[in-house]
Amino acid sequence: MLNPSAKGFTLPLDRVKHMDTILLEQLDPKSLLSLARAYEEFAKKARSRAAEIEMREQSLIDINHRLKSLHGIGPDMADLLNQYEYKYVQKKLAHHYKTPPETIDYYWKKYLRRRDAAAIDRRKRLVASLARRGLTNREIAQRTGLHEVSVCRILKPILRP
Repeated sequence: MLNPSAKGFTLPLDRVKHMDTILLEQLDPKSLLSLARAYEEFAKKARSRAAEIEMREQSLIDINHRLKSLHGIGPDMADLLNQYEYKYVQKKLAHHYKTPPETIDYYWKKYLRRRDAAAIDRRKRLVASLARRGLTNREIAQRTGLHEVSVCRILKPILRP
C-alpha cells in the first residue's frame, strides 16, 4: 500500500495516466472542467506544501550551522580574555555571534566545564599511572602537587575490587 506521508513518496505515474485516460473518455465537458479545477487546486496546494517543507528543512540546516558556530564562543572567549576584561569580551562576542550576552555566558561556562573535566581526567590518569609504577601516595602527591588525601580519593575507586 502507498504511504503518502512517507518521505520521498511519489505517485506511480503510469497508474495516474491510465486513470486520466479512462476519465477523459467517460466524462462530459462540464465534469472535465470541474475535474481540471480540482486538479489545479490540488496542484497549487501540493506546491505550497512542498515549498513549506523545503523552507522548514532549510531552517533546520541553518539552525544546525548556527549551533555549531556557537561552540566557537568558548575558545574565542579564552583567547580574548588574555587581553581584555570579561564584560568587554562578552559584549564583543555577543555582537559578533549576533546573540544575547546570556548565550555567551552559557557557552563560556559550558566550555570551562568541558575543559576542567578534561584536566581532571588527565590528572586521574597520571595518578593511576604513577600508582601502577609502585609509587606511594606521598610520592605521587609530591610529584603531582596534589595533597596526599586527594591522591587517596583518586585511587580509592581504582583500588576497590
